[in-house]
Amino acid sequence: MYLVAALSVCSSAIVNVTGNYFNKAVYSALYVIIVAKASAGKSIATWAIDLIKGIEQNLKERFVRELEAWKQGDQDETEKPFLKSIHIPANVSSAGFMQLLEWNKRGLIAETEIDTLSSTQSQEWGNYNHMLRAAFHHETLKLYRKVGKEYVYVQNPVLAVMLTGTFWQYANLFKSTENGLVTRFLAYGFSDNPEYISPFLKSENYEDRFAKFAQEVLDVYLATENIDNIEFKFTEQQMKKFDSKFQYEVNQTAENSDGGEEVGIIKRLGLIFFRITMILTVFRKRQFSSGEGLVCEDIDFEIAEKLIDCVKIHSLALASTLERSSSAGEDSNKDRLRAFNAMPDEFQTNDAITMGKQIRISERSMKRYLNYWVEKKLVEQPKKGWYSKIKPKD
Repeated sequence: MYLVAALSVCSSAIVNVTGNYFNKAVYSALYVIIVAKASAGKSIATWAIDLIKGIEQNLKERFVRELEAWKQGDQDETEKPFLKSIHIPANVSSAGFMQLLEWNKRGLIAETEIDTLSSTQSQEWGNYNHMLRAAFHHETLKLYRKVGKEYVYVQNPVLAVMLTGTFWQYANLFKSTENGLVTRFLAYGFSDNPEYISPFLKSENYEDRFAKFAQEVLDVYLATENIDNIEFKFTEQQMKKFDSKFQYEVNQTAENSDGGEEVGIIKRLGLIFFRITMILTVFRKRQFSSGEGLVCEDIDFEIAEKLIDCVKIHSLALASTLERSSSAGEDSNKDRLRAFNAMPDEFQTNDAITMGKQIRISERSMKRYLNYWVEKKLVEQPKKGWYSKIKPKD
């Protein structure tokens, strides 16, 4: 869990490094969401947020120096320095979100409670959901300010997001799979550890340890900030392996899904894979020269591949708990009714799967429908794998 949280935070510290993906320059910025029950241990992600402490302190020190120099000069208000920060609070208004990105050119939304963001999205003044979707692909953001009657444009925004929360908060943030935001997140979910752990066990000083990590993140930030753009690349062999892997994943998912968000998740996991390899390779090297190329290390490609194989399962499983939009939901309800009417009064799980194939409904959907029918008391289970329709009383 800490690894995926740290990857997102560290991605916000890489400045002038891009890779070519679908003929467009992309940065390493990652969207990550971690989901578990309350008190399950998600708080460890706060240590990941602390990784940018060194950068934030560095930016504050710059501001103090620049402000002092401004005071010693002619004090032109148009040249007055402002305090930059990578960290963007999730409860900012849509106008404030745009302003911070315009000033800083990049940002990190990092919150340990998902509903800090979702509650803001439910407000008219704070709904920047569409901006989150656009920023994932560095698409230009546009906003009209009534005060001042001016348009604000943020070209090529670079935004990383790291959120943790409960399953309810996850569902409340995305609500529907149809707007596409959920497909942009690397998702990781886990169960609670039922064992009691004493809070008094002696261990190393985490604050000292993570202060050293924060310094390393600052070193990467400064190294990539003070150079011309470096292009990150796969080797020819890595490109072939990547294409083969995701062609297989997309085809398999398309064949076994019911036309929902699954294929979109797999396709965007390809971009997430590419960004993870960029992060790992940058932090492995740490020292750069302007104009040089940066080739992905094989070890970083293999690490990213194993990580994607893991989070693919988590991302698909979590997204499957979400509702479709109204039109898609109506189609889903029609398919569920069609499947129910096609089943005999008594049947087994394999019978339902076979019937589903005949009427073009996936195995995964049929199993979901079986659980729904049992929950709604439309069928009963005399024993595992056997179902009997419950006939209405006269």
